[in-house]
Amino acid sequence: MKSTSVNIQQYFAFVRPTADFDEGDGLELGRLLFYQLSKTRKNADELREALNAFVERTTVLRECAHKYRFIDELLFHIMMNKTKLGAVQDYFSVTAGLASLTSNEAGQIGKSLAMILMASTTSGIAIHTYIFKYPALEELAAEYKWFKPMLGAIAEELMGMVLYGVKARAAVAAAVSTSDMVSDGVVLADYFRTGRTGFGHALVGTIGANMLLQLVLTWVQTRGLKKGRAKMIALEIFATFTCTKPGLDAWRVASGAEQLSGAPFTPLQAMGYAKAAEVATESVPGLVLQLVAVLMDSAENRTKRALVSIVISAASTGLMGAQVWHDANADPGQRQRNPRWIGMVPDQARGKAFAVALVMCSLQALAKGGATALLAVTNIKWMGAFVGVDLGLYVSYKLARRDFLV
Repeated sequence: MKSTSVNIQQYFAFVRPTADFDEGDGLELGRLLFYQLSKTRKNADELREALNAFVERTTVLRECAHKYRFIDELLFHIMMNKTKLGAVQDYFSVTAGLASLTSNEAGQIGKSLAMILMASTTSGIAIHTYIFKYPALEELAAEYKWFKPMLGAIAEELMGMVLYGVKARAAVAAAVSTSDMVSDGVVLADYFRTGRTGFGHALVGTIGANMLLQLVLTWVQTRGLKKGRAKMIALEIFATFTCTKPGLDAWRVASGAEQLSGAPFTPLQAMGYAKAAEVATESVPGLVLQLVAVLMDSAENRTKRALVSIVISAASTGLMGAQVWHDANADPGQRQRNPRWIGMVPDQARGKAFAVALVMCSLQALAKGGATALLAVTNIKWMGAFVGVDLGLYVSYKLARRDFLV
């Protein structure tokens, strides 16, 4: 039985005239639509029948559907949230405006949202991309101020059920982090086997610093837990020392684990901080150290394993940089608050933009690491001056732009 508050919400959503509908009402309408129709999503006929009834009962949707006959078809395929990978190009090729859009084209636009959700990390980014990909949706959002918030609420519910983009990124980050640790372990064994114990001890130091910082993050995350604190700490310590923490963090994100009561971070935030700690204490220092070792080694000690480890460390650093860059530049809120500096990611082809950013960030890590290693081999004082000036200029530049905490 529905509560009184739900019944009141439905009543006002159904009868309120279009002129009185604002962005907040659109948000509530989207949630109400999803709440009413979610149980019928597994049966196309039932969903279509329920959607048609909902549109006819709701004044704003009824008036919109009478003016634009394709609205039912658009919402139907959005709610179905199914797509065919082979037909994605057809979906994205729709360029018709609002006046000439057909029901078939509206259906293709509706189907494409599932693919955009799969490639996005938040519903806000997904809907921003979705609206500006199609001229017809841009015109609808301009004509009806409640339209975009309504789609945003639906997308948020759909994304909460299937976090494809978040899961994919978590899996990739975990795979890269694990590969980095494994490759470092192989190179470490080579150092001690061939008598290069100085490099071995230095690499152990970077790995130990990473583990120590991971334990500090574990303490921060668990100190406020009211239930299961000891068990959680034991699990985190075990995962840290067995090098399985990236996989554990990725599993939590992929499984949709919720933020624990008393924990300051969500699973996704905790994974991000752990990755940042890894880059700062292990990936970057380990990259420079291994480059120095390659430059100083004799030809017989320059193995393919060492080169593979260097590439993986660069990719681990580059992945972190690419993710931060992409998320900041794709976030609609950031683009509105800071348009002078944010917005490099295009509304279309964001996957290609991320791939280019990953390559560029990885190459930059290799270039900076290589330069630092060459200076270290040539003159350690020069290297200290280079790193100090480089970091000082970078921090000053970020502070001058006021985007140090983007």
